[in-house]
Amino acid sequence: MLKQISIVFSLLLVVGFSETFFDFRHAVKAQSDQNDPTRITNSNSTVLTSTASSQGLEMVVIPIEDLVISKSSQGLVELSASLRNNHTFDIHDIKIMGEFFDKEGNSLGKIDEYVTQPSHMLKPNEKYSFSTLEVISHYKLGSTNVTGSAIPNN
Repeated sequence: MLKQISIVFSLLLVVGFSETFFDFRHAVKAQSDQNDPTRITNSNSTVLTSTASSQGLEMVVIPIEDLVISKSSQGLVELSASLRNNHTFDIHDIKIMGEFFDKEGNSLGKIDEYVTQPSHMLKPNEKYSFSTLEVISHYKLGSTNVTGSAIPNN
């Protein structure tokens, strides 16, 4: 198990240093095309749904608290934060979406990932903390835009 973890971290280190040879921004942009029909935006231009919208499920925005962006030992972006259910109903399938920018405002990459297991319910006013490692070089990072969303429990 330790050997497998060492291999994964070694690969992440190689990816972090390989940016001088391959620009990952173009690969990420190609994967997150804004014309994707499974993505919609609300009045605040925040991407709210992906697979959930194609299944007819409505998602709600939830606030992100205590957001900390730090540098991992591999030089990548480590994101940790808390999400609070500020609604009067239970929510599940909690995900974060966002984009990372360099100091000139150019996109370094986007995230759209679940931070909880599908069966995890967050009660009203309950808080859920998480952390995630993103394959984006920390030394290039200038700013971020991260939001949270979830599916209401019927």
